[in-house]
Amino acid sequence: MAVHRPLSAWVARPTQIPGRLGPVNDGDDRADARHLPYFAQGWLRLMVDWDGEHALGLGLADGGSIVVELDDYGTPIICSPEAIELIKRVELTWPIVDGALLADFPLLGREQLPLRYWLLERLDAEGEPPDKAFAVLPWDLLDRAADAVGVALEPAGTIGELVEIRHWLTPAVRGLTGPLEQLDHGLRTADPQIARSGATALLTNLRDLPLSRIPEHSRERLGELVARLGRADIRHRELAETVVGRLADGGTSVPDVPNVEWFARLIPAGYLGPGHDVPQVNNAILDFAAPLVAVLGPNVRGTVFRTGGELTVTLAAFDPDLPSITVGTDQPDSRPLPLVLRGKILRAQVPWNRPELPERLIFRVVAEGGQP
Repeated sequence: MAVHRPLSAWVARPTQIPGRLGPVNDGDDRADARHLPYFAQGWLRLMVDWDGEHALGLGLADGGSIVVELDDYGTPIICSPEAIELIKRVELTWPIVDGALLADFPLLGREQLPLRYWLLERLDAEGEPPDKAFAVLPWDLLDRAADAVGVALEPAGTIGELVEIRHWLTPAVRGLTGPLEQLDHGLRTADPQIARSGATALLTNLRDLPLSRIPEHSRERLGELVARLGRADIRHRELAETVVGRLADGGTSVPDVPNVEWFARLIPAGYLGPGHDVPQVNNAILDFAAPLVAVLGPNVRGTVFRTGGELTVTLAAFDPDLPSITVGTDQPDSRPLPLVLRGKILRAQVPWNRPELPERLIFRVVAEGGQP
């Protein structure tokens, strides 16, 4: 029997008042509905009538309860009857997506972004969906952002439209859109340091990340952008040539090179949801790029605390066979420091005297016998 669980992290029950919902996750909006034991069995996938449209929902088989799945803003996720039927079929063999299912995936390209995002997010977390399944994500946003930045790198070029990619592509690839948006911001605000930092991060991540989930047309647009970065700054030229080659052949390998650097993005505590009372400027979690997760282990968790003139960086649930690793900020004067084992936690204290948290940290695997 198929098990139907929420795709989204938030659900709510319809009330007797039209257009009104009960509390998110029955009042515990910090919980993740996808992992609640409540949904372990007995639920069926269904459509819920909502304001003249259809919303993604679940109902108990005995008719005793109905929940509506919500997007990031607490709004019901609208979907078509065709999408509901496809999701039912996917859940019959979850998390395996076979050829027949994959052939019907393109119809999801017409659905709202939250539906596409949460389906691929959960499939990726619990299985190994085919690369082509990720084609339904909004790659047009990446294409437009790459084009907007690319024209600004041409002689006398002017940056194009501002494109908000947000998190919509992260089920397919991590560590790509953040640096691209940083490069865009640096060019748009005429801040060469921010632009250069974003360009370096973008090139480094494209060198290391698996690329097979990025559709060919988007790899081509990224290749054009990377080639322009190489022409615009001689310091990027060699790395840009390597990346252009990987984008052209859709390379999926992560280079096994000592001292390769990877970035981890800081997500301040203000974005972690209710219940996190530590001031935003003092507390963050780490969002690791996919190649770094491959090194640290799939269950790794990272936190950052700022106290006085330093950042305390901790890693938990890391791979027990993790090699020696260092961490530092992306500031020019930052010196990489080794992460030291303290019980079951890896810990480092990095000097930091700025009022705000850094946007990211740099991790480096140290070659055997090497120095930080």
